[in-house]
Amino acid sequence: MNEEWSNEVDFFDNIDSSFNNEPNLKISFNSTDKEKDYFGTIFTEEILQNIVDETNSYANQPKKNKRLGSNTKDIILNWKEITSEELKAWIGMHILMGIHQLPELKNYWSTDPILNVQSVARVMTAKRFKKITETLHVNDNSTNPPRGQPGHDKLHKVRPILSQLNDSICKAYEPSSTLSIDECMIAFKGRTSLKQYMPMKPIKRGYKVWCLADSKTGYIQKFEIYCGKETSDNKAKKLNLGETVVTKLTEDVKHTGRLIAHDNYFTSFRLAKKLLASGLFSVGTVKPQRKGLPQMLKTNDKLKRGESKFLTKEGVAAIKWMDNKAVTLLTTAHNPAFMTSVHRTKKDGTKAEVPCPKAVAVYNDVMGGVDRFDQRKERYQIGRRSVKWWHRIFYFLLDLGIINSFILWQVNKRNRNLDQLTFRIALARQLIDGYSSRKRKGRPASFQAKKCAVPDDVRLASVGNHMPKMVSNYRRSKEEELTFDCP
Repeated sequence: MNEEWSNEVDFFDNIDSSFNNEPNLKISFNSTDKEKDYFGTIFTEEILQNIVDETNSYANQPKKNKRLGSNTKDIILNWKEITSEELKAWIGMHILMGIHQLPELKNYWSTDPILNVQSVARVMTAKRFKKITETLHVNDNSTNPPRGQPGHDKLHKVRPILSQLNDSICKAYEPSSTLSIDECMIAFKGRTSLKQYMPMKPIKRGYKVWCLADSKTGYIQKFEIYCGKETSDNKAKKLNLGETVVTKLTEDVKHTGRLIAHDNYFTSFRLAKKLLASGLFSVGTVKPQRKGLPQMLKTNDKLKRGESKFLTKEGVAAIKWMDNKAVTLLTTAHNPAFMTSVHRTKKDGTKAEVPCPKAVAVYNDVMGGVDRFDQRKERYQIGRRSVKWWHRIFYFLLDLGIINSFILWQVNKRNRNLDQLTFRIALARQLIDGYSSRKRKGRPASFQAKKCAVPDDVRLASVGNHMPKMVSNYRRSKEEELTFDCP
């Protein structure tokens, strides 16, 4: 089939472009279930127990690396095994730290009442909290082949939790009929080959995460951390990086008739046809220079604001619309001849309605799923600076689990106005649930030091010449610390 671009729109007549299905849950909750039960659906007991096992295993391994500092050696030598309950309390403390954000970790245990946060400090000592943080492990380092050898995984340190979390978030939630694909950034300025530079993003340096999100709620349906271009895989499938990412992220929602929105980094004529063949509709802005697109998108037409042009081919519509500047996009879900309007603000502050194709208005409505997730994450973000490159990723996954469980809570309660802060406070309280590693105050121990039978006035009196006195250098013991004697 090798059609030319034309003005035919018959293909779009039989498409239901309403896409108004609401999200739902794949699992049921009781009315008595608490916030921690929703969180436990995402961060399952299996995930938590794996962290406990790997952390204890790592702590008990003999360390031969000369680069290990004295603090790390101290951690290993004095390690008390962590339990699932203590790990949950540690996570709860991190949630509270995201709410009460202070400049330094030690501030939470400060003696200054202005800085001290009792809800954090009373759970465990600062020393124990640091020990858990620095010893934390998710996978066995010894099972990863050396760099450069077959099977080496750059994300080996977090691979189990990546796989388990992707599985649990998919099993818990039935997304709405509109999804969006975009990247979000995990801030990190340390040295690692995984770090990316994104000059146009608010977070310019860090890890790039490809996300598939529900446009209506911001629920992350699937995610993948970018490890670098896999050129061999892309060439074998004859797809570029953007097309490969979209194909992987939408694998679990094929043949569901959903609408997938993405920006011009991903959009191409080839991708639009591929998604259509797999039972998915798509809409996205597109770079006019992409292969296979009509010349109409590239020409510098003198269109007035609100005017548009379109051409179609093989079920794909290419649209060019003039706003302040030309906007070009591809859609397989909307008749390009259908028009609506958008509101624009003039220089004098007044509002004006500008005609635009329906596809443009829909794209603006459904593209913000990942942005919704980012906004929620930034408010009470978990995590602090760490020299370990993978800690930032782990904290991101914690935030992802909390936000997704919060959305499950909203959807189940049928109330999207429920507050995230309220959810986080309740979740932290339930995870801590009275746990404390500190010595509890109460009745003193039965053993007490006995009073000396000799009265102090006699015991301390200068009887004879039996008071300690300094020893001159030549009479000192071989032990340098011994500098007194009692004749």
